[in-house]
This record gives sequence, structure tokens and C-alpha cells, in this order.
Amino acid sequence: MVNLPKFIRNISLLSIVVFLPSLVFSNLIQEESKIYRDKGYEAQKIGDFSGALMFYEKAMAIDSANSALCNDLGVLYEQMGNISGAKEMYLKALQINPNYAQACYNLASLYEAQGDFLEAAHYWHKRMYLGAPGDAGAFKAKVHLRNIGQIYPEIAEKLKSQEVRELTDYVNREYDEQYGGDKNMRNYMAKARMAYKSEDYLTVLKNLNVIMSSDPRNQEAHELLEKTQKKILLKY
Repeated sequence: MVNLPKFIRNISLLSIVVFLPSLVFSNLIQEESKIYRDKGYEAQKIGDFSGALMFYEKAMAIDSANSALCNDLGVLYEQMGNISGAKEMYLKALQINPNYAQACYNLASLYEAQGDFLEAAHYWHKRMYLGAPGDAGAFKAKVHLRNIGQIYPEIAEKLKSQEVRELTDYVNREYDEQYGGDKNMRNYMAKARMAYKSEDYLTVLKNLNVIMSSDPRNQEAHELLEKTQKKILLKY
């Protein structure tokens, strides 16, 4: 008969023996990559771009899935005049981490410098929503986006329509999870109106979605929805 506690203990020990070396190896790889990255950054600071490139490439060879390292290499490429390489690295950083704010900012700046204002606006728009409240980068992104919108109104209109669609899609996805079977329409309308006054338009749309899914002809809900959409379109 199997001694169950002893068997479990042996399995646990085996797991440690198998997985601990791989964990240690992974940490060693990251540490070695960081050493090369730091050396690359120091070389970059003193203008030794070829030396910086050598160290960054060594770091990338060890840890190619590091989004911060991809961003660093993108900045270096941009300083060296390798615009296509910079763009590739920023995009790779965002592929690894779609919410990497600095890479998003750098890519938006690069597109804007090239005169590709549509792509620049796309990434400024994305950067606006990354970071904590009061984030300086998000504020700068909004300023850039407004400036582009003043010069190219058609880009501003495109982004405004996109934001309304994104908010509506989000509401539809979250509907069942957020509200379940509760159908207290007056309560949802009160919440929607309070949210509208505080300019929390996402919460307005969530509550209106509940009401209109149950009562598609609710005139009060339709009027508030129209006002909310206008407010969203005027954000820029």
C-alpha cells in the first residue's frame, strides 16, 4: 500500500529538483541581460552610440522578450538616424507589453516627426489612457492630439467616432457581468444622471445600456444617450 504523505512529499521534492534550476537559470539570464543593458545606457549617455549598440544587442540576444530593452534600443536607433529600426523596436515593445506607456509615447513622437499624423494620433490617443491619474505623459499626449486635431479636423473626427465605438463595445461586453438580472430602471437612470453630472461617461453608458436593453423605446434614456455622445465627441 502506498504511503500517501511520503509519496506527496517525494513528488514535492521532485518538483523542486526539476523546476528550481530553471528558475535560477532564468534569473541569471535576466541579471546578465541587465548588466549589458546598463553598460549600453552608460555608453549612450556619453554619445558612444556604437558601443551602446553593441551592449544592447548582447542584452537582446539574452533576453529578447524584454519590452523595456526593446524601447531602449528604439531610442538609440532613433538617435543614430535609423528610423525604421527605431519604429520596429517600439512596435516590438508594444507587442510584448501593449500598455507600455513610454514606448507608446516614443512611437507617437516618431510618427509625428515623420509627418504621419494619422498614426501619430492613434498612438497619442492610446497614450492618453495609459498611466496613473495626473500622469504628465498622458497630458502631453492630449496636447499633441489636440494640436493635430486643429490642423487635421478629419483625424479628430475619426478618433472621436472610434472612442464612442470603443466605449459602447466595452459596455456591451461588461453588461451581463456587471448587472446580472437586476432591472430596477429608475435606479439605473438615477445612477446614469449622477454619472453624467460628474462627467463619468462610461458609467452613464453602462447604466443606459441596462435600461435600453429592457426598454428600447425609453425616451429619457435616448435623450441622455444623445447628450452623452455629444459630450464624448467634444472631449478634444
